[in-house]
Amino acid sequence: ENHHNLRLPTLVLHYRDQPAQVARQSAQVALQPAQVASQPAQVISQPVSTPALLNLALLSTPVLVSLALTLTHHCNLWQSYEFHLSSNPVMTKTVVNAALYLAGDWLSQTYFQGRGPLSFDGARATKNAVLGAAFGPVTHWYYEWSDSALPVVSLSSGACRILLDQSLYLYLKCSAYICAVSLLDGSSVPTALGHANERIGPVARRSWRFWPAVHGVTYSIIPSRHRVLWVGAVDVLWNAVLANEARGE
Repeated sequence: ENHHNLRLPTLVLHYRDQPAQVARQSAQVALQPAQVASQPAQVISQPVSTPALLNLALLSTPVLVSLALTLTHHCNLWQSYEFHLSSNPVMTKTVVNAALYLAGDWLSQTYFQGRGPLSFDGARATKNAVLGAAFGPVTHWYYEWSDSALPVVSLSSGACRILLDQSLYLYLKCSAYICAVSLLDGSSVPTALGHANERIGPVARRSWRFWPAVHGVTYSIIPSRHRVLWVGAVDVLWNAVLANEARGE
């Protein structure tokens, strides 16, 4: 009985202190919305990082160059493109190809990866633009040669051109691209050749599902002088796939 009497004051004190503890917990909970509300202001006040600014400048360069060319010749963008295509076709297609390869790699790093528009590796995108510039003359000369060697005058000749594109041209160009990407990323020549040999198969299978329908339009509707632009525009999507395939992603 004495033992129970000693515990009674302790229980009374315990239950008497509970309202104060509940009040303190309620005050802490009430403060949490104010802390959460202050977080967006802190995020908004953070300065834009230097890489993001550099990436924005990189993406803006093709647009600014196009605008400068348009203003220089006092005409719209398409007329400016036609003027440069006639006066210097190889250089024009090279610049256009570089811009489209840049856009394709940007797309592969952002949209295809679920990232923001400025969350990409600017050095990698620049390397891809350099490769696009390198392939610009090759693409121009290939279409010039194939138009003279195998002109599309019927359905069967068009099918032969698509077969040529999807066999010899595809394997040579894509293998060279994969090797170049590996070399620019710091791989040795044997390693780069191994990457090309390993990855060209999946690239070719994807290409057969993608390009035949595109080239059906290429050789039936698009004039020869505009084929590099047409193929390059579609290449924005293809290069997004190819840029990841070339790195085994």
